[in-house]
Amino acid sequence: MQLENAVTTIEQQLRKLIVDKFGVKDNELAGATSFVEDLGADSLDNADLVLAMEDEFQLDIPDEDALQLTTIQRTIDYLTAAMAHEPALGGAREPARPQTQAARAGDRSIAPT
Repeated sequence: MQLENAVTTIEQQLRKLIVDKFGVKDNELAGATSFVEDLGADSLDNADLVLAMEDEFQLDIPDEDALQLTTIQRTIDYLTAAMAHEPALGGAREPARPQTQAARAGDRSIAPT
């Protein structure tokens, strides 16, 4: 039950970010919604969304992971795993890590690797 609540909260926060960033209505979004194909996002839009997710969820999302966040559901799954500190995208890589205080302050050059 606790995991369901966490997923619901992550989904709600993500949907709010998407609504704010792309100017769409929440009821227009589904798990299969593609950022590029359905919302018309370009690489700058995607980078901006990833930065917003990093701030919202206090995570560092590696670039190679960010490239795989193509739909709302993939992003929810990734964020859920990252928040639980589990491998997220089916690989052996480490998931996104919680940001250090310095990273949250904007100094990514000293964030742990």
